[in-house]
Parts: sequence; C-alpha cells; structure tokens
Amino acid sequence: MDAQRWHRLEELFHHATALPHAERAAFLDGVSTDDPDLAAELAGLLNATGMSEAFVEEVMRRAVGKERR
Repeated sequence: MDAQRWHRLEELFHHATALPHAERAAFLDGVSTDDPDLAAELAGLLNATGMSEAFVEEVMRRAVGKERR
C-alpha cells in the first residue's frame, strides 16, 4: 500500500471510529461505492478494533466483578 492510500485509510478510520456504531455501516457503504477494496480494508480495521474493545471491556468487567466479591 502506498503512502497516499494509507493516509486515506487512516483518515477514513478516524472518521468512522468517531461515528456511532449504528452509522458505520452506511459510512462503509459510501466508501465502498468509491473504492470497494479500501472499504474492505477499513471494515477489517474496524472489526479488529471492535474485537479489541470487546476484549478490554470483558477484562475490565471481570476485574471489577472480582473486586466486589
């Protein structure tokens, strides 16, 4: 991936992560209209981030649960 494409992906990623989850699908659809491959890369990054967020939330939930015992 060239630097210009990476910069565009980074911009789109930051924009998408600032959106409410409910609005991300429509945003990805718009990106896909212009560049399906870039939209697929963006979706992969968002999914990876979502999995990371879910993991951290689960760890924190369990940690807080142990403190209350």
